[in-house]
Amino acid sequence: MNYTSLPTRLGHTLTLWAVLGLVARLPAAIPPVAKLLPQDTMAFVTVPDWVESSAKTRQTSLGQLWNDTAMKPFRDHFELKFQEQVLGKLEQDLGIKTADYLPLLQGQLTLAAIADEWDGTSKNGPDWVLILDAKEKSGELKVRLEEVRKKLAENGKSPKTEKIRDLQFTSVTIEPKPVEKKKAASKDKDADDDDVDVPASTPSKQTYVFGQVDSALLVANSTKPLEKLVARMTGGSVSALGEEPTFSQSEPRFREASAFGWLNWSLLGKGIIKALAENEQLEGIGVDPKEMFKATGLKALRTVDFALYTEKEGLRGEFNLNLPESERVGLFKMLQFEAKDAGPLAFVPADAITFTRTRIDWRKFVGTLEEVFQGISPQLSGVFNMVVGAAGKDKDPNFDLRKQVFLNLGDDLMVYQRLGKNKTPEELANLPTLTLLSSPAADDLVSGIKAAGSLAPGGAGSVKEREVAGKKIQSLPFPQPGKPQGALEYSASGGYVAFSTQPAMLEEYIRSADGSGKSLKDNPELSSAAEKIGGLGKGIFIYENQRETMRSNWGVLRGGGLDRSPMGRGELAELFDFKRLPEFGLVQKYFGISVFTGAIDAQGFHFRNYSPSPK
Repeated sequence: MNYTSLPTRLGHTLTLWAVLGLVARLPAAIPPVAKLLPQDTMAFVTVPDWVESSAKTRQTSLGQLWNDTAMKPFRDHFELKFQEQVLGKLEQDLGIKTADYLPLLQGQLTLAAIADEWDGTSKNGPDWVLILDAKEKSGELKVRLEEVRKKLAENGKSPKTEKIRDLQFTSVTIEPKPVEKKKAASKDKDADDDDVDVPASTPSKQTYVFGQVDSALLVANSTKPLEKLVARMTGGSVSALGEEPTFSQSEPRFREASAFGWLNWSLLGKGIIKALAENEQLEGIGVDPKEMFKATGLKALRTVDFALYTEKEGLRGEFNLNLPESERVGLFKMLQFEAKDAGPLAFVPADAITFTRTRIDWRKFVGTLEEVFQGISPQLSGVFNMVVGAAGKDKDPNFDLRKQVFLNLGDDLMVYQRLGKNKTPEELANLPTLTLLSSPAADDLVSGIKAAGSLAPGGAGSVKEREVAGKKIQSLPFPQPGKPQGALEYSASGGYVAFSTQPAMLEEYIRSADGSGKSLKDNPELSSAAEKIGGLGKGIFIYENQRETMRSNWGVLRGGGLDRSPMGRGELAELFDFKRLPEFGLVQKYFGISVFTGAIDAQGFHFRNYSPSPK
């Protein structure tokens, strides 16, 4: 597919939100997405009421953070660079100012992808359409639209008039200038020059069609999606999204949401399969895209949806994967967690800043993984079985990875982190972490892991052993480039095998058998937040003390820790100058805790997140 860069596309879209207008009377509100979008909608994201949602967002902790005076240097820089890089060129090309148009956004804002004739192999992808409701500002919308048409003509953009069901629309094609040839660092150590020429590229031209129906601005990349949309808005016979059976399952969850989105995976999946069918590399290893989708379970997935709720007490979100229980295979069978307690146990310390617990049967997980490989390709399955069967046989003919490791896996995985004592940048980048995996035979699992570790370079002598509080701790060294050699330590205790690269964390767990000391499970704020999204008995639970995790991340951002990462270079780095962030102490009051849980029923997988307003 041929796409322009994200900033350019976003800039075009934002500018053309401003291309508004047609009726001076006070029109009726435009229909909700269920009645507005056509049945072959592939995906959409919508804010039902922009003014109301914006007002609610400003009252949230994140909204208050963004508008805090301490954030002004960072905020002003972002707004200036966004104006220059994203909107500036378009404003120059079109001769308009987006600031004059964005206030006209008063009601619904929807961006949707329409499948139409897209089959996964089309050059430009599915059609898309943007819908903006100006409500009572419809008259001003009409005036602004006429201004845009005139300025497009004055700037030589040659706008054309299109008629859709007797309503006037305007189309314009924007042809970006070629990107100039520039210098880039040479990767050739033997090159005489440090720089090499990078060929110039020519971004593809973009066509936009826009107009107004009642109080709604419609913008699309062609007339095809607009014909369906206008028909829906003017009493035509085009089937609506609400008539799509797979949408009706998601629709009830969208009530009261500040924003929500939906993806018809069945439609998208068909296109992906056709696109993958042309991949010669998959064909070379004997992978049939249709069989791959079936074996991984992706064929059974019907739709994906999400909803965000802005509430006085906090922010709540939902994410749902909708697929019938009877058709779950592959990935969805592997990751099917059981409805068991997933809350912190007594030994998890109260000062843990993150905690994750998942109740997945890891023994079944491995068995299903083998089924997936077999379904995707007998060749891949053969390779997997050969590797597992032969693992370690060259050094220990009696070693059996399946018997000694896989068959001893349990159904409980926990991970938690604490802050280091000194809170130095090095410690913050490598927080003390403990991972616990349950086992029906924890001592046997340790023996299997030890046997597998002894097969690593260095032979049997590579695994060391020590003892703490009557428990044996195995230590498997591993190299760390540019750093002292590290070690993964593990031990069986309390029905779990515990792993950590920080000896103190593992020793603390071994000594915590008496259950003394304050525990995270007694945190009333955690319990209250968990109840908001279904409780701790659903099989998966995640807790984060965002005040502490953000404290460490904030320091890394302010200190230029992303300078060498993708976000530290290019257009994103120009937009976000993290060195302008204030001291964390000035804004820490806006951060509290966050909890996440999941549930499974006959309809699918349901995940919920909740961040209560900090106290």
